[in-house]
Amino acid sequence: MGKKLRTGNLPLDGKSRKMTTADSRPVLACDLPLEGSSLEKLHLSVEVSLCSRESQSGENLEEGNGSDNSVVTNVEPKSSASSKCVLVGKSITFCSVVIGVVTFAVIFTIVFSQLNNVPDNRSPTVEEVKAWVLSNNYSSRQDLSDPNTPQFMAAKFMSSGPYGILSSNNEAASKWKERYALSVFYYATNGPKWKVLFEFHRKTLPTCEWFQNVNIDHGGVAAIGASCSSGRVDTLRLVNQGLEGTIPTEIALLEELRILDLQHNNIRGTLPSEMQQLTELRKFDCISCTNLDGSLPSWIGKLTLMKTLGLTENKFEGSIPKDFGKLTDLINLALDNNLLTGDLTVLNDMGSLRNLYLEENGFTGTVGEAFFENLDNLETLDLSDNNLVGRVPINLFSNGKLRILDVHDNLINDFPDSIVEMQETNLEFLAIHGNPIENEGFPSTIIFLTNLAHLDATSIQIRGKMPDFLGDLTKLTYLFLADTTFEPGSIPESYQKLTNLKDFSVKDSARSGNIPAWFSKLSKLILLDLDSNKLAGPLPEALPENLKFLLINRNLLTGTIPAGLINSTLKILWMDHNKITGDLDPWCNVVAFQSASSDCNGTSPLVNCGCCDICCDSSSEADCHDRDRLAQYDPEWQEGYDRKRLYDFRNDNNITRL
Repeated sequence: MGKKLRTGNLPLDGKSRKMTTADSRPVLACDLPLEGSSLEKLHLSVEVSLCSRESQSGENLEEGNGSDNSVVTNVEPKSSASSKCVLVGKSITFCSVVIGVVTFAVIFTIVFSQLNNVPDNRSPTVEEVKAWVLSNNYSSRQDLSDPNTPQFMAAKFMSSGPYGILSSNNEAASKWKERYALSVFYYATNGPKWKVLFEFHRKTLPTCEWFQNVNIDHGGVAAIGASCSSGRVDTLRLVNQGLEGTIPTEIALLEELRILDLQHNNIRGTLPSEMQQLTELRKFDCISCTNLDGSLPSWIGKLTLMKTLGLTENKFEGSIPKDFGKLTDLINLALDNNLLTGDLTVLNDMGSLRNLYLEENGFTGTVGEAFFENLDNLETLDLSDNNLVGRVPINLFSNGKLRILDVHDNLINDFPDSIVEMQETNLEFLAIHGNPIENEGFPSTIIFLTNLAHLDATSIQIRGKMPDFLGDLTKLTYLFLADTTFEPGSIPESYQKLTNLKDFSVKDSARSGNIPAWFSKLSKLILLDLDSNKLAGPLPEALPENLKFLLINRNLLTGTIPAGLINSTLKILWMDHNKITGDLDPWCNVVAFQSASSDCNGTSPLVNCGCCDICCDSSSEADCHDRDRLAQYDPEWQEGYDRKRLYDFRNDNNITRL
């Protein structure tokens, strides 16, 4: 038999090199198959003889011309033999090519898999996951080396379940990366103790199903957890779920993230700089995360697609970075209830802003004639509880869009009385209380604010008469003129036109005369505060039908308690320090009240009241009943600047919700 060819004799790299047998004869295609192949059982001597003769003579073999009789007896006619040689040669050549290609593919796959630690169709081990994470720089080696870190625990999680299988496919690798990032976030925020998991972090579910639709306030449905668009995580919403911990750097692996909503949790530490890689982010809310601290990072200015940034009620300090000015698409900015300082000029060119909440910080600077003049789209501006000086920014009244302006408790000392054309004004809420405003007369500018529903001018030092023209602002529901320095006088008769009033206070404003009978016609009135004035005469026979809080203490009222009061459903009745007499026990027996006060103490009590929690002696100079209590309420933006029937009487632990 002819000599067998072995794979060691053959170059398989496809290069043009001369192949030889062991005896230096050139190798022809028909010298194959290789040892070990399925064709090895063929008698190569036949083909070698045929091929060698053909190669030597260049002619077809003739029957009986072989030197080996055993070969000759098996040789076919020359045309058939020649065809067989050609056919065998071509077939073996094709098989060789196929074998070479398959071999190369197998070797490439094995090598690539080994380089990337990619197991094939099986869950990886923890070590394989860690190697994959390190090779892709998802986490640091240090974080992966400690079994107690969120990264190590996430690696362990990813080594189990059907969705942890590693893959070199780009799409699959991206989804794996997102699942790993969410797992790290889960462990970094004490995931096992979240209030509700909402299907989050389930081994048996794909990442895009780690959420649950829930009903939210004011109607509507929101997906709580991680949800996707086009197969990629674009929303992570975990509002008020008991998260406790830090935001890990791996959050940046969620490259398609558009909404990150972590409101009302206990998130501490600084914002990781890796978050600047979330260039698709439109909304980041960490309102009431309570313990985020440090400076506001300047890299936030790189997130130029941002529409909403909420960092209310945290511990940020320092000034607002200049790079915030690059957020030209920002619509909602909430930085209230922090420790921020500095001026606000950096915000002047953020023309897309609609809602700006900066209250309860330490901002300084002057509110001048051109204050925020480029913020033409402002609808809500809250600057309350800061250290701003200057004037009430009436230049903003006429932008046609501003609805809420709250500047209370600053150092503003001027309310310009300027007749400004404001036919298109939409201002509904104006709070200027707690400022050292010392105008001579109440600014008539307010008369143009025909949509005004809330006006709080408590504790300002404006002189002159209590303004009659406020009676023309018939949309008012909340009017507080308490603790003011108006000239003594009666309650203006024009106020009886304010039929939408719910809350009215002229406490400690030098009011005199009788309590007007027309109050009974204000059917929507819930709170009537006339405390600490010089009102005299008897109580009105009738009270507003929905009145719940009547504060008439510290006046000069006389007469007996009317039947209309006895039959009322008041929750708070304060009538001490007057000359009123009568019996409140019938009222005590039928009303589920919260607090009652009267002159029911002393040797000769004026009122019989077995249920009064505050009993004073009108003949005594001893302190009784704190006169500093205010029925005022500062609604916040989270409540839509609406009291929402919540009545909080300051310096008193009692709070009533109707």
